[in-house]
Amino acid sequence: MTGPVDDPARWKLTLLPSPKRLSRARVFGLCGGHPVGEAESRGPSMPHWWPGGQPTALTHPTQKRLSVRMASGDAIPGFWNRSSGGFGGAVGWRLVDGALELIDLHPAQGWDHTIAMGAGGGAFAGCGERKAKKGERTGDTALFWKPDGTMVELPPAEAGGESSASATDGSWVVGTVGQTGGQRAALWPADGSRVIVLGDERSLSEASWVADEEQVGVRWTHKGSAPALWRGSAVSFVDLTPRGHESGYASGCARGHQVGHVQVQANTASGSGSMATKAALWRGDAASFVDLHACVPAPWNASSAAAVEVRDGLLRIVGTVTQFSTTDELTPRETQYLVANRAALWDTRLD
Repeated sequence: MTGPVDDPARWKLTLLPSPKRLSRARVFGLCGGHPVGEAESRGPSMPHWWPGGQPTALTHPTQKRLSVRMASGDAIPGFWNRSSGGFGGAVGWRLVDGALELIDLHPAQGWDHTIAMGAGGGAFAGCGERKAKKGERTGDTALFWKPDGTMVELPPAEAGGESSASATDGSWVVGTVGQTGGQRAALWPADGSRVIVLGDERSLSEASWVADEEQVGVRWTHKGSAPALWRGSAVSFVDLTPRGHESGYASGCARGHQVGHVQVQANTASGSGSMATKAALWRGDAASFVDLHACVPAPWNASSAAAVEVRDGLLRIVGTVTQFSTTDELTPRETQYLVANRAALWDTRLD
């Protein structure tokens, strides 16, 4: 079944201006319908959002080293970093009467650091590490913050194991369980009463987003990475890799739509990872793939989609367009390097 989303001529692509003196920008999500991401030049990245299509910096009264992640609805998740290096504390912003209000999510006691990675339904999700006692080893714990700021610890798959949350819709939380290098995609109810392991035992996986009873992310095997879709259980797994492509990643979902990126070839001739990604849209299976990069003009030769929402009859997708260059192409010395990237917004009207 085809519709307006399948026709590249029905899509409008808007390349958003980068902040002054910051030549590179990446987008992670949407807050109040406006893209949210980070911009940089040669120094540390700086969090921004684009109300009315214009970049506006996100600030904190006492912290300068800020990061933001997957915004959704009317909330932006983030964290501050220590000047000495390493994570500091989780923060968030909520859109109230057209203005952003800052929320400090970091617990007053007991935690070395916390970060907020996703927002939805007025809530936040992320992870943290407790302060270790002498001789004690600690690891990441998945965390959920209710709209009132109350923090809930989410259980690992096994006692003493690690976990990390990446996104929430306010009722459900997704992320991973297990240590890095052995992690599996996971789903929790927001009350933290149980954990559902979505990833199978034969591969590595992670869940990056949850909305409307769907979860998306990636599954890694010896063949590469596959954009993944689940619907509440491991047996519901759907590989979204379209025909003619080697790899991909699904980063967002809403109203039966999934977005991310795909690659025809995952690696260059030298064996390094390729930067040649294409922003992708699906509706539940690999055959529904829509190549959003078909809308992207030169010189931008790569793109990725980060988040999707339906608002005011429009299907809206945010992401990043990239220009990269290649030296010694198609030889064992092939190297790709970043030239520039810009925040991007795709939209089409749903008939």
